[in-house]
Amino acid sequence: MEKRGYLYIEFCRIFACFWVIFNHTTINGYTLFCVSEKGTIRFWIYLFISIFCKCAVPIFFAISGAFLLNRNESLKEIFNKRIKKMLLILIAWSVLYYIIDCHINNADLSVKEFLQKLYSQNLAGHLWYLYGYIGLLIGIVFIRTMVQNTTNKNFIYMLVLTLMYHGVIPVAEYIFSKGSITLNSYLKMSWLMGQMIIYPCIGYYIHNRIDINKVKLKHICGLWILNIITIMISALMTYYKINVTGLCNDSDSQTFHYSFAIVNCITVMITARYFFEHIKVRQCIQKVITYVGSCTFGIYLMHIIILNKWKFFQNIWEVLHSLPVHINNMLVAWIVCLIVMLICLIITGVMKKIPLLRKLV
Repeated sequence: MEKRGYLYIEFCRIFACFWVIFNHTTINGYTLFCVSEKGTIRFWIYLFISIFCKCAVPIFFAISGAFLLNRNESLKEIFNKRIKKMLLILIAWSVLYYIIDCHINNADLSVKEFLQKLYSQNLAGHLWYLYGYIGLLIGIVFIRTMVQNTTNKNFIYMLVLTLMYHGVIPVAEYIFSKGSITLNSYLKMSWLMGQMIIYPCIGYYIHNRIDINKVKLKHICGLWILNIITIMISALMTYYKINVTGLCNDSDSQTFHYSFAIVNCITVMITARYFFEHIKVRQCIQKVITYVGSCTFGIYLMHIIILNKWKFFQNIWEVLHSLPVHINNMLVAWIVCLIVMLICLIITGVMKKIPLLRKLV
């Protein structure tokens, strides 16, 4: 492994993992803007953070594309080495979450119910990513052929289309019709711009096609200016919809959160690659980043158990809020996320040393 060339990937894994956990803090962090006075500075800051965190899952898909789309594995290798392993992980963790939920709800275990939910639902909300990842692996040969034979110019065209269809058009539709008129579904090209296609392609191009030596600091600054502008557009549209509908809650206030997530994903990954390939990182820090990065999959799989299902852990919120020194609610949420990451990191580290369990993380 070329450490300088791959260290930014491990950093992006850690970065995305933190924001995935934050995304599941609900009203304690992620949707704090919903319980803040509308239009205040605090409301806008909380809303900005809520939208910003949506780059997390796209980054994970992009990282997958960075490596998977650059290989020429046969269908047999993909099914035997990757899909079978991911199916095993999905089933094992689904069983665990099903048992925990039955215990919490004092419900009886049912093989029939479990199999039905495993087939058609998610035994835990965040496990949808495993289904999506398996779907990516099933179709990886087609995406790989497309991306390896696509010119940079055509890839930029694909990005522009995604920005138009995911961001500009939906924003314009809501401004002019408040959502009552939308583009014909056959024109939306979801087959090309679904997140299991566009984000792996982005990861492939950032990791394999971009000459990072030609990227300048002014380009990075330009990306962040564009990123901040698009996040603010999403925030303004969220605020506008709140005023139109009168609803500000977790289910009704996320319509525009993903509108320009593609810009955020690209900005974070290119920035990380630029700095990690231009700044000398101490050996000890490299080891920490590499180790924690290698544990992020395990952290992702088990963080819901610690965050939402472990009753003892719920006291941490109360303890942090009751300290003599007042801590901002958003800061409390970030502290809790870091604690969850640390606990899951320790558990994952132990599991990685046990032959049978290491395959599950």
